[in-house]
Amino acid sequence: MKKLCYILLVLVSTTLFAQEEKSEGFPNAKNSYVTFDITTPINIFTPRYRFGYIQSINEKWRIGADIGYGNEDISLKLYYYEDTKNYELIEGRVEVYHIFNPTRKVNHYISGELYYINHNEDIEYDNYINEDREITVYFESAHMERQKQGFNLKYGAFLPFGDYVGMNVYVGLGVRVRDIAYTNLIDERIADYYDDEFEFLDGLYRREGTFTGLNFTLGAKFFYTFN
Repeated sequence: MKKLCYILLVLVSTTLFAQEEKSEGFPNAKNSYVTFDITTPINIFTPRYRFGYIQSINEKWRIGADIGYGNEDISLKLYYYEDTKNYELIEGRVEVYHIFNPTRKVNHYISGELYYINHNEDIEYDNYINEDREITVYFESAHMERQKQGFNLKYGAFLPFGDYVGMNVYVGLGVRVRDIAYTNLIDERIADYYDDEFEFLDGLYRREGTFTGLNFTLGAKFFYTFN
């Protein structure tokens, strides 16, 4: 009986030691993160504040979600438009991370991200181009709504600055579907041509309709770790 108890004690001790060693071998396996994206508040065209939460599932997989919000009263205006008002943007993102090197303190990863953005703004004394690029519509004022959804494939790294804080830097490429609609037009005037002289520079949201294209993403998130 004593011999059996001794064997059980050894087995339990060995199991606990192995679990401890495994935990030390995967230093971030049980971490959770609260994040703040430091790049979105200084976005020139659509500034907003984006907060997130990331939960480790095991040593190789994590899942996270982000919520972003901005409006003309709380967002930073690095580039001021005199002819726009009532700016508001809401976004939601869900992301799954696969960690390449879970035994390291600095974790490199590849992730897939689904997102949705709703952006509203009132615009004065401007114009937009219809979906077929046949006409240009000039107006005294109008309401613009932009909806954007898509998927990004990202590569990044969790860079700890200590035991609790660090930075998540990332870059990625994906596909997006963007829909832009103009409503509530006042003093509408239609010209049977479209003006594309500065379309690339200041016409980012001037083309009405639904379009699919590539999406590039680059950013950095400050994080605080719970472990």
